Amino acid sequence: MSTSFAHAGKRIADRFELTELMDPQAFTDAARSWVARDTALSVQVRAIVIDPDSPMRDAAIDAARRTAFIHTGHDADPNTVAIMSVIADEDASDFALITEVPPGRVLSSFLDGTPVDPETVRALLGEVASAVNSLRHHGIRHLCLTTDDIYLTDAGQIIVDGYGIRAALAGKDMSRPSGELDREEAIGLTVLLAAVLLGRPVPELGELDVETELFVEAHDLADLPQPLVDIFDHELSGEGAVSPDDLMLRLVPWGELDLARFPVNPSKTDASVASADSVEEFLGLDDTDNELSQVQWPKLGRSEADADTDGADDADADDAEANETDIAIEPADTRVPTKKPAFGGWRSRAQGLPPGVGNPPPPSLPAGLGYPPPPSLPPAPKSPPSPTAPFASETSLASDASAIPATQVAPEIPAEFGAPPPPSVAPDNNWGGILGSDKPAKKKKSPRRPILPDLEREPRENETKVDATKITIVLLILVVLIGGWFGIRGLFKPFDDVEVTTPELYGNDNGVAPVVVSIELIEPDGADQLNTPEGVELIIDGDPDTWWNSYDYSAESGATDGFGFYVQLERLSTVSAVELTLWGTGGNIQLRETVKEEPTGGNLLAQSAGSTTTTLTPADSFVAEGFVIWITDLPVTPEGLYQFYTAELVVY
Repeated sequence: MSTSFAHAGKRIADRFELTELMDPQAFTDAARSWVARDTALSVQVRAIVIDPDSPMRDAAIDAARRTAFIHTGHDADPNTVAIMSVIADEDASDFALITEVPPGRVLSSFLDGTPVDPETVRALLGEVASAVNSLRHHGIRHLCLTTDDIYLTDAGQIIVDGYGIRAALAGKDMSRPSGELDREEAIGLTVLLAAVLLGRPVPELGELDVETELFVEAHDLADLPQPLVDIFDHELSGEGAVSPDDLMLRLVPWGELDLARFPVNPSKTDASVASADSVEEFLGLDDTDNELSQVQWPKLGRSEADADTDGADDADADDAEANETDIAIEPADTRVPTKKPAFGGWRSRAQGLPPGVGNPPPPSLPAGLGYPPPPSLPPAPKSPPSPTAPFASETSLASDASAIPATQVAPEIPAEFGAPPPPSVAPDNNWGGILGSDKPAKKKKSPRRPILPDLEREPRENETKVDATKITIVLLILVVLIGGWFGIRGLFKPFDDVEVTTPELYGNDNGVAPVVVSIELIEPDGADQLNTPEGVELIIDGDPDTWWNSYDYSAESGATDGFGFYVQLERLSTVSAVELTLWGTGGNIQLRETVKEEPTGGNLLAQSAGSTTTTLTPADSFVAEGFVIWITDLPVTPEGLYQFYTAELVVY
């Protein structure tokens, strides 16, 4: 396989640029982890680059896509590292998984080879087992869990890395039966439990069997809680946990995770990036081969080198001001900026500079140079004014006399001519007064409307007046009387007979059995969700070959806090009996008339021990839209397990 499929400065999908190689001890032969920069968003991400020649390439890409689908769903697990992009480019030979940088610090940095507080390890493994079990229901497996795959945040949150991807890169066969994969996952968690208790990393794959000295050494630790002792005893005797949820039940209850109880408190500096010597040693490169491109990160503000250069430019400007008196008039400022400040745009040289420093003022031109003055206008020709032409008012002439040339001022009119008459304008397009006609225009008079005397007309003989107000009042009175009559008549009218229709009930009374539409798993308030709700609908599917079973409560007795089912009917029905088909005997099963919010409340209608066919028959039939089947003690299966196995539920 190739050893040069990734290098610093390489861009994957023309977006993610590799910058630094991460811890070589976390690498495999098929993939390497890099710190990369998302050039589109300018954020730091992690790139797991897969060797294009690796036989596990396609399996790793497929596992990453299935894991990424879980992250983008509504039930995304907060204890996982989010996969942001899966890249599989055959043409460019780019195969990479882009994830967020794992938050927190890796678990192996908290260990120094000395034993760790057992209660702290118990809380840690309980959270890890819960996270692994959560994704197990979605078909996502880890199977290669080590102390390098678990990250701890300062808030005490557990982050598990490598879901699906680690198993694919290790060549795990995922087509095996589910029970076999569950057992392998539980063994891996138990190995992690023993290794952390001893303060050591998980051994390499293939170096550890179930019955090894690691379990024995962890079992013999002092002050080990009894649940942890039992876990190692069962593993050494061949009766270990069969699945992650089984191991989780053996760890409950656990307390809060306290990072201060670990023997090592690593610094907050990120130590996941490998040094240059370790990278060269891992890749087998010498100094001549290690010519990696340098990535320039954007700078926010001015660097010290830019500040020093700007200071030198300001000093040059001060020298130019001192010598300005000895320099003749320059045609223009020929200086141009020689550099660009970092990430802040051009700096204005006119701001914050001493007086006199900057661009010089524009030079004045010598006498005789420049544009010639505009030519003067020739004088207007003399012409005698027309005696009939209109004249301006004296005020306007007086105000504009200084602006009018002497050749354009109107001559004085002799006194014998008198003042000229004002022009008359006629409305009938007769412009004679303006054009100098001798006959003035006549003004047309509009016809006057005759004024008639305001005399009151006398009524004619036999003519009567109609008063509309009186008619309106009479009509309103009639309407009120008619409405009052109908109101009084309706007040004393006897009531009609009311027919009450009772709702139709389903049940044995009318020969129609109640119809069950849904069933829901319920547990008491405050209890952990120990039973799996998936598959509970198989109880009412009408197929006796399908089963639903609870967890195996491996205790000395079948007593439990209780759980049950809420059965929803199609409509309000009469229920006379409920029949259950079980695999096991004993225990205690109750029929309660209550709601799912209070499963242990309401009326206890019937109860019975479990058998192959268990019938719960109340003393009297009851009418309801739903009821609760509550289990206070678990039946015992033929194999001696305290589990609730049921195939069918029928309502009569």
